[in-house]
Amino acid sequence: MPERVKKNIQCSIMLLLCIVLSGLDQLHAQTDSTNPVARSITADKLRMLVQTLSHDSMDGRLTGSEGAGKAAAFIHHYMEAVGLKPMEAFAGYYQLFSMEVNEKNVATYNVIGQLTGKVRPDSAIIFSAHFDHIGNNNYNGKKYRSRYSGRNSKIDQLFNGANDNASGVSAMLALADYYTHHAEPYYTLLFVAFSGEEQGLVGSEKLAAIMPTQHIVRLINLEMLGRPNKKGAFITYDRDNNDLQDILNKNLYNNSPAYGKRFFGLDTYSDQQLFMRSDNFPFARAGVKANTIMATSPQDQFYHHADDEWNTLNYEKMAEIVQAIALACQPIICPQ
Repeated sequence: MPERVKKNIQCSIMLLLCIVLSGLDQLHAQTDSTNPVARSITADKLRMLVQTLSHDSMDGRLTGSEGAGKAAAFIHHYMEAVGLKPMEAFAGYYQLFSMEVNEKNVATYNVIGQLTGKVRPDSAIIFSAHFDHIGNNNYNGKKYRSRYSGRNSKIDQLFNGANDNASGVSAMLALADYYTHHAEPYYTLLFVAFSGEEQGLVGSEKLAAIMPTQHIVRLINLEMLGRPNKKGAFITYDRDNNDLQDILNKNLYNNSPAYGKRFFGLDTYSDQQLFMRSDNFPFARAGVKANTIMATSPQDQFYHHADDEWNTLNYEKMAEIVQAIALACQPIICPQ
């Protein structure tokens, strides 16, 4: 972790982490469910994670900012707390790099934790989500008064990015927690929080450029899961990356028929080119099977808006989607 942000955020991040993990322990103790995935991946857990990552103290998580550094530190400590290990190739849990943001060169980093595979540790499945957002109200020179903060409130200064993409990161961390306790993966699992997505998929480009992509079995990216459209979860795809929907639906139905045979739908927003707009794309260009799972329309009313706040998300539906992802992906990471 760079020294310029380490000292001034360590105490606050550890306090937040203690609060979140303490709350999650209480939730585990209170539930009567005998279903491990329902017990582990709950609406309350996801709410706590989203609230932390989209808190005003994160200042909109603009890449290279102190607020983004706080978010990265929280993600790192959460990964460590649930049992993920750092990759030997990087500086602890951080892949450091520099990039340009608003015509300034900034230092930033992807956050990466791993769960080593039992049979093929040299091959990896990646679960990813971007943790950056667009910062404060300088974005496009717009200023918004939040409809959730009262008629006489000041202009909302922050783009908190609860759905975009604190929801995806929270889902990724919940999956990491679940799999470290309920799976012995055949392949190594990498859990990656990308930086620089909003500036053009920079963090995923940096990682894809240095990884031996022939050893990546598949990448599953998580994006905007908190305000599902009417059809629920869908998968972005292109001609060479079009098999994930069938695989996940088959696995999910075999594991839990109550979800039905078509829980995961296909992207119906072809004019939006979603496959090329998220962090799956640099890996797909490198020949990796790589898709993004989404639930929110790209035309969502709060997309890149100051009202993308934690209290606008549907956590019950989000928990259903993340549980489904966990169950559907288990046969991929633990093949018979």
